[in-house]
Amino acid sequence: MIGFSTKGGSKIYSLWNISEKSLDACGNLDAVGDSLAEVAADLGLPFFSYLLVRPGEGLAKSGSDVLITNYAPEWCTRYQHKLYKHYDPVALIAGRSRLPFFWDSGSFLRPFRKDQRRVFHEGRTFNIACGYSIPIAGPDGDVGVFSVVASRDGHLTDAVKGAGGDIYVSAIHAHDRVMRLLSDDTDDHEDVRLSAREIECLKWTAEGMTTNAIAETISISPATVNYHLNKAIRKLEASNRHHAAIKAIRAGLI
Repeated sequence: MIGFSTKGGSKIYSLWNISEKSLDACGNLDAVGDSLAEVAADLGLPFFSYLLVRPGEGLAKSGSDVLITNYAPEWCTRYQHKLYKHYDPVALIAGRSRLPFFWDSGSFLRPFRKDQRRVFHEGRTFNIACGYSIPIAGPDGDVGVFSVVASRDGHLTDAVKGAGGDIYVSAIHAHDRVMRLLSDDTDDHEDVRLSAREIECLKWTAEGMTTNAIAETISISPATVNYHLNKAIRKLEASNRHHAAIKAIRAGLI
């Protein structure tokens, strides 16, 4: 493990409200942990977890982990000592899917083997009952998964309802910040040249608009919107359009 934080705090950061107080201002992994604990706290949830695995043998097998969480240290020690990352259903799904997903120790576990289900059953003894996880794939083969976690069944859905977009943006921004901290990357892509249409599409993406809504607003086809956004993603070396919008805002391009 490279990073481990047990701290807490207060706000979800949206794309259109990135400022000095956001995840981008975090100067170390502990500060990232503080900000992610704030995301969970604002949802009324007790726990968060962020796991990064960089290029190697895959999310469930690689040894180059970064874990930032406020789980009980005893559980973190057990998780690492018993190599539960090889069996953890959340890690396994995050390694092969890029869609957010809910998990619990009920129907979610049915497709998994007994040894994989054991990770969840032991986690419940540390009040880790259910969660909502967002896998994030970076442009260099890195994979992160951010989870907000509830200590009792039935609480999570209500807490996450209506906040999925903000949680997703926080996950992308946290992953980007961790990667920059680990690589000591100070390049904010100020030399990137975006076209007027690319800037326009990124601006509306930062406002939370879908492809169809952007197309209707600026009177072009959805396919053309995707074309401009995909070009911007490549230029900014981003993992998706939301990541591209974050990078463009940070670099002062939009």
